[in-house]
Amino acid sequence: MLVAIASFLGNTRDISCLARTNRRAYEVLDRYLYRFDVKTAKYNPKAFRFTCYYSGRDLDIDSITKRSLDAGADINSLFSDILVEDEDDDEEDEEADEDNEKDCTKTAIYLAATSKNLSRVQMLIEAGANINSTCTRGKSVLVYAIEANSLDLVRLVLAQPDIDLKCAGRTRYPLLLTAVVQDSVEIAKTLLPLVDPNQIDCQIITPLRMAVWKQNYEMVALLPSDDRTTPNEWELADVKAALAHPGINPSPPIPLTQSTFGIACGCSSLEIVKLLHNDDRTHVDFSYDGEPLPALFAFYQEQGGNADFLVRSTKSKKARNAIFLEACESIDYKYAVDILALAADDDRKHAERWAEAASAEGWKDLAAAVAAKWNAA
Repeated sequence: MLVAIASFLGNTRDISCLARTNRRAYEVLDRYLYRFDVKTAKYNPKAFRFTCYYSGRDLDIDSITKRSLDAGADINSLFSDILVEDEDDDEEDEEADEDNEKDCTKTAIYLAATSKNLSRVQMLIEAGANINSTCTRGKSVLVYAIEANSLDLVRLVLAQPDIDLKCAGRTRYPLLLTAVVQDSVEIAKTLLPLVDPNQIDCQIITPLRMAVWKQNYEMVALLPSDDRTTPNEWELADVKAALAHPGINPSPPIPLTQSTFGIACGCSSLEIVKLLHNDDRTHVDFSYDGEPLPALFAFYQEQGGNADFLVRSTKSKKARNAIFLEACESIDYKYAVDILALAADDDRKHAERWAEAASAEGWKDLAAAVAAKWNAA
């Protein structure tokens, strides 16, 4: 009879409260009320919806969830960002349900993830929730966990055998790049063996390039520890394809006029420059067509420490020549003299050009010093 009244009223809240005033009524009606809730809900059962938002500790939410699921609730239903309260009035209740349909954006497991309730996430997984489900903005549970910098949640999600590591939806960055953007070194360390360390986003940014741009030394040290990581992004097939068709990508915030190493040279951290320079895989003299060498880029960006390091480097075969000529053009006599003092036999081939550049500035003594160094005429 109570179920019939509830059906007529289109409301279960008051009937449920009444049932709880009597143990016998509760025992008899409880399972029927859950079935009634599932059967009559237009979009998702109210009991199950309630458990997705309730954050108190005075109710056994897992028990309520289980009973609602046992009654037939869809564990992968979408829920509104805002909980719409049940109303007694038929018209208001109908309007609320219409709003609920319009605002549906997240699954129960996604909402559990946003509350960082690991036990609830685990319970929903065991009950059959789709761990790869996304909100209507295209963000997966795993992406949310990375953005929230929740290492425990990331580990729980990654432990699922059916996790889709490409399930980033319509978010801006791939998984590893998301961790780099968040400066989440421990999460990046967890993801690194599982994903492609060179995967670019739509703006042709690799995780290592982003780490360098953010000047995160620990992250820059971590990523090349994987042998698959390349510091030379122009060698990647995806980057080659993107550069061949630049019109399909928006203007990247990190200029592709410089290599990843070049970006490092133009930033303030000499330690990051040394870290990449000392990696045998790094091409320290590469520059894109028409763009300055990394050493020269450091000079232009007034990163004197980086430029000095490369001038003294035995690995860089072009830094001293480029900086000497630029010093002459910039009328920086002292710097030109310092570079000449560091010049090695590899620079002999530049002697004539250096002497001409010094003479053009009226520095006859420097031009003579260049000639004397290599006994040139």
